[in-house]
Formats: sequence, structure tokens, C-alpha cells
Amino acid sequence: MSPTQTPPMFAYKTPSIFLSSHPFRRSVRNSAKFRCVFGPTVSKLKVVSSLGAIFGSGNVIAAAAAAAGSGSHAAVASAITQVAVTAVAIASGACLSTKVDFLWPKAEELPGSLILDGVDVTGYHIFNDAKVQKAIAFARKAHHGQLRKTGDPYLTHCIHTGRILAVLVPSSGKRAIDTVVAGILHDVVDDTCESLHSVEEEFGDDVAKLVAGVSRLSYINQLLRRHRRINVNQGILGHEEANNLRVMLLGMVDDPRVVLIKLADRLHNMRTIYALPLPKAQAVAQETLLIWCSLASRLGLWALKAELEDLCFAVLQPQTFLQMRADLASMWSPSNRSGNPRRTAAKDCSPVPLNEKEIAFDYEGSLAVDADVTSMKDLLEAVLPFDILLDRRKRINFLNNLGKCSKTQKKPQVVRDAGLALASLVLCEEALERELLISTSYVPGMEVTLSSRLKSLYSIYSKMKRKDVGINKIYDARALRVVVGDKMELYVDLQFSVATIFLA
Repeated sequence: MSPTQTPPMFAYKTPSIFLSSHPFRRSVRNSAKFRCVFGPTVSKLKVVSSLGAIFGSGNVIAAAAAAAGSGSHAAVASAITQVAVTAVAIASGACLSTKVDFLWPKAEELPGSLILDGVDVTGYHIFNDAKVQKAIAFARKAHHGQLRKTGDPYLTHCIHTGRILAVLVPSSGKRAIDTVVAGILHDVVDDTCESLHSVEEEFGDDVAKLVAGVSRLSYINQLLRRHRRINVNQGILGHEEANNLRVMLLGMVDDPRVVLIKLADRLHNMRTIYALPLPKAQAVAQETLLIWCSLASRLGLWALKAELEDLCFAVLQPQTFLQMRADLASMWSPSNRSGNPRRTAAKDCSPVPLNEKEIAFDYEGSLAVDADVTSMKDLLEAVLPFDILLDRRKRINFLNNLGKCSKTQKKPQVVRDAGLALASLVLCEEALERELLISTSYVPGMEVTLSSRLKSLYSIYSKMKRKDVGINKIYDARALRVVVGDKMELYVDLQFSVATIFLA
């Protein structure tokens, strides 16, 4: 066989076996499936102390196949032979011209922690800017003594708003800095003794215009909300009225950054909406779902929109939210293969009816079912922050912190289910990443980019209603995207690699 020919055993790829030490994945290592795979194979593997002994034989692939043994599992045999191919590629220098954008955190020094008034802004370099620091000091003085409904100092809301904006804007540049500064100062004109003139004197005309725009949006929104509560069907917002309100709000804005700041403000308010009375929380969630989520979509802020929708979903339909979170955790849990009696109804779950014209339910009754187990605060905590889904390092840190908290303080089941969903996505990422490492290592010049996402619960719920199917028929709840170059010889290989991750 010539060196350019492909051995018959490499005409297809079987899924590779991967292990991880993360707390959420330890149960996978001890499962019966993995004991079955590795049990009869370990004794047959031969450890070679020098690569020279293998390369000298002139047939590394045959040596790897022989080491696996004819009776070993196909997945193990494939893994061994793929590693052998990678070793040959490295030795020949093919890997040196291959670029792969991995999801793994880069091996660089972690930034030092930065805590501002109790808010963790580690990793957001824009908070080191002198103008941003000055804005925080200005807001600290203006909001001195003010508390939120949660009992936290009001300044924390200002910094959280700026932190959300820091995810959405570049880390440098005048417009980006002014956006974050305006986000920190967005309430000083309405809720303190400071005037717009003092803001302009301290931070410039651009920041003052942004703060004025946000203040105007908030004022109009409050007036219309009060009008609905007094005169229109006890505050229920219809779809036609919501569309008219969206058009009016957009017509009042001459800078899209004003809407961006208002969205960041609303997002943090929704994260802490458990502190409001239930009827008011319901009204705010309904308004957010019908108006502000749509505006986020128009600005292309899909991840932020998804979190807003799930927060509203948790407030408006707590029982459905709780059940869907449990169903997905049951479907994606490693123990599901051997049967999980805790949630056997997950695969037969069907969509719960929802009145599309009005989002009004017996919220108190829904929450009362599990009031002793799950509170609104727990449900909101089970909504994954959008910046975690955008950043690999934050996902890993989130799971590590959740694992540590579980050891010291038991988290609510719905929060643990959210962590399991995120961990399952990380497992898929790692599995595909290993396949890509093997596939691209012997294709010189190939560039590969890998990204992933979790579908929001509200989006899954909407699709279940639209298609009239159960949750087990929603096949894009987790998604991985592989972007390759124009070399078609790798495309088929990658296509099969992706298939093996989900079909194995």
C-alpha cells in the first residue's frame, strides 16, 4: 500500500472515548458502559517507551491496530489508531501549518480579581479606565444611602448595568467607554439630586445625551404602565399595543446605545425581580417579554434576548419552567442510560397549553405547588447568564464554582439541573474538540472554528407549541457549529465526527 492511500480501517471513524475530571462528569467515568469498553482492552495494550521503536517499523498504523487487539471494542481501536495517525502527522510537520480555534481556555495567566463595591468585574478591562472609575465614584456619592428592594446598595445595580454593557461593547474606544459610563449613571438624574447639567460638566456631552435618552425612555414607559394598570384591563398588555409601544420607543431614540443601556438595566432588574410583589413582577415580566425582548432581537443581541426570555418565562410560568428544566436534565444526565426513576416522564412530555393572546396565569397557585422547595429566586438563579454562554472560560469557572458550592451548601434542584445542562454542552464540546484535533492534525493549512450554544427554555417551549411536539422531539436544544476552510476533503471527515458525538 502506497503512503498516499488510506487504509481500509480508516474509511470511516467511530466515536472516540473521552474522560474528564470535572465534578459534573465524574459519574460518567464509573458508568457500566465505560467499564465494559475498557475492561477487556487494558490488559491487551502494550506500552511503548520510545516512539522510535514504532516509527522504525515503518507501519505505525498497523502497530497501533495490533496493540488494540482483534477482540477490543471498535471505539477504543479507533481512538488508538487516531492517536497513532496524529503522532505520524506531528513527526512529519503537518500539524505546524494547521490552525484550530479550540474552545479550551488558553494557558495564560488568569487576571487578578477586581471587586467594585461587592460586584465582581474581573476580566472586564474597561473598568480600569479612569473615566469609568470616576463614574463609579460619582454614582457612589449620588446614590449614597439608597437601597434596592433586595436590600443591596443601589450602587450595585449601577455597576451591574455597566458590567452587562462591558460584555456587549469593545473593551476600549471613546464610544464604548461613554456607553459604560452612561450605564453606570443611568439613574442619577431620576433618582438623586444630581442634574443632567452636572453630568455633562463631569463626563461630557455624549454621556449626558445617553443618560437623558435613557431617562426619557424610562419616564414614558412608566407613564404607559400606569395608564394600563388604571384604565386598560388591569395592566395586561396586548400584542397590538406592545407593537405600537415598540415603534414609539424606537421613534424617540436617535442613538441605539440608549436602547442598549435600557436593555442592560432591564436585564439586571429581571435577574433580581424576586424582590418585587408577585403582581408587579408579573407585569414587568410580561412587558419585558413583549417589548424589550423584541428590541433586543432588532439590535442582534440574541444571547441577551434569550436570557431575558427565560427570566420572564420563569416568572410567568414557573411550573412549566421547572418541569422543562428537569426534563432536559433527565434526558442529558449520564444516569439516564441506565434508567432514572426520578423523572421517567421526561420523554413523554408534551407542551403545556398557553394562551398566545394574553400571558396571564394563576401564578400564586403555580408557585404554591413547590413553594417549600423552589422559590422565584431559585428559578431566576437557574437561568444561565448570557455572558457565560458566550465565553468558554466563564463556563468552566461557573461549573467549578457550582461544584464547590454544592459541597458546602446544597443548591436547589432546579439550579443543579441548569448546571447539568451546561455541563452536558461542555461534554459535547470536548468530545467534538478531540475529534477535530485528530481530523485536522494531518490536513495541512486547515483552519477550523468551533462554537456552541444552549437553546433557551422559552425558545424550546415556543417550538414545542408551534410544532405540537414533546420536548424529546426538539433536536436543536444543544448545538455545535464547526466552521472549516474550503478544503472539501476534510468536510466529510468532520461531518462524520460531529455525527458520532451525538449518535453514539
